[in-house]
Amino acid sequence: MTDILKIWSERPELTQLGTLLRNVFPDDRIAIASEFVELVASALPEEVQESLFGEVLDLVLGNERREEAQSVIGYYEAEATHTRFNPDGSKVHRFTAVVPMARVLLPEVREDISTKIGIVYAGDHRLYTRPIFIEHYKSFIGWEPERIELLTPARMFGARFAAVATYALFKRGGEFGGFVLEAGMATGEPMVLYASPNGETLIRRAGYAPTPFSLSSHFYRGRAFFRGAEPDSLLVDVLPHPTSTAPIVSVAVNYASVVEVDAKWPAKLTVEAAMRVAAIAERLGKPVPGAELVAPVLAELGRALPWEMKP
Repeated sequence: MTDILKIWSERPELTQLGTLLRNVFPDDRIAIASEFVELVASALPEEVQESLFGEVLDLVLGNERREEAQSVIGYYEAEATHTRFNPDGSKVHRFTAVVPMARVLLPEVREDISTKIGIVYAGDHRLYTRPIFIEHYKSFIGWEPERIELLTPARMFGARFAAVATYALFKRGGEFGGFVLEAGMATGEPMVLYASPNGETLIRRAGYAPTPFSLSSHFYRGRAFFRGAEPDSLLVDVLPHPTSTAPIVSVAVNYASVVEVDAKWPAKLTVEAAMRVAAIAERLGKPVPGAELVAPVLAELGRALPWEMKP
């Protein structure tokens, strides 16, 4: 790594970027470390790095390539379409993004799982072994899964885009039994678990705020769909209260199994998320305080990204 203290003392733009990231991903339990800010800055286009930071940041990534673990089942491109609604039901914005994901068997003992898109670190998940999962949910689920699979983004070169991971529960004979969603931050941390023991639609209090437009008091209505053991799709609605019929935000994810997966550096996904949030915040008249230098640049880049409906 470059000298973090020297970078931060000489480049106030990085401090502003850290401020913006704290507002873009505003959970009080998450600390945006200087190393992460440097990762995100390094994922910006080079011309933006040069204009904001004076030079292209020197990031020593190291080499995380390892042999693929036997517990890897397959790879998927998760195509997620996000739609935000006004109170009258009209759309505020709509966009689609693709996140590479790995499908792995949840191990019996704690271990990190090497994949083609990075490493599934045990510490990146709240429940990282089958025994821990069973102990956590034994009273709630009411039955013991024989096999648990995890569909998740991986961490590559220090970065992970952790919007959502799915634990798929299978009974004896391979029958799909239920699922648990693990919501997280675009900065990589797993946050909250939402369980559906029988695979039915769940409604749970959010319990955390992944963006400046979110409230921990919101509710999530979600369901994961499988074709046999194969992940098919995921639907999640953000609701103001549990009896709401009109969502604030809808996210529809379709999973496509792939042999050759695009191992996109997750820091770039985090940058794109920050760009989109900056553009939305500017459109809604909610500027990010303390980030006057970098927020307009990220908002302009955000508007240049593909949208089905720009904010």
